[in-house]
Amino acid sequence: MRISFKLLLPFILIVILFFLFFTSIPPRKEDLCLTLNGEVRSICESCREKYTNISLLKCVAKGVVHFDTSLAKEICSRIEKEDEQKLCFAEALREIDLTAALHHCDLIEDVGIKAFCRALTFRDMNETSKGEKECEVFLFLNNGDAYHQCMALLLRDKSYCEKITFTELKDSCISSLT
Repeated sequence: MRISFKLLLPFILIVILFFLFFTSIPPRKEDLCLTLNGEVRSICESCREKYTNISLLKCVAKGVVHFDTSLAKEICSRIEKEDEQKLCFAEALREIDLTAALHHCDLIEDVGIKAFCRALTFRDMNETSKGEKECEVFLFLNNGDAYHQCMALLLRDKSYCEKITFTELKDSCISSLT
C-alpha cells in the first residue's frame, strides 16, 4: 500500500501549524516566578501575593537588586515600554544607590515619567524641595491630576490624592499611601 504525498500534505501542514501555534505562545505573566530559581523565586512568590503585571516585575526587581543588579535590570526589561523599563530599574536602584537611581531617571525620555522618577528619588534623598520642582513639570504639561499624584507620593500626603479628579487615579493614589 503506497501513500501519495498529496494525501500526506494536509496532515503535515496541520502538524506544522500546530507546532508553530503552541511554541509561539508567550509564557503567561503568572508563570514568571516559575522561570526563576532559589531566593529570587521566593521574592517573586511574595510579590505575587500583592501585585500583578508591571507592579509584580517592579517588586521583584526591588528585591533582587540587593544582590544582583543585572538580574534586576533583566527583570525590568520584560516590561514592554522602554521608558517604563528605565523607571522600573531606577525604582529598584533607589533601594541601594540613590545617585545611580537619579542617573537612571535622567535616561528616561518621557518628560512626565522622568519628572515623577526624579521627584520620588529626591524624596528618598530628603530633598523634597527639589522633588516639588519636578512635580511642577506636570503643571507645565497642564496635567493637574498627575501633579497632585506626584505631590501626594512625594510628601506622603493623602490630601493631594483627594484633589485628583480621575476616580481610578485617585483610588490608586490613596491605596498606594495606605
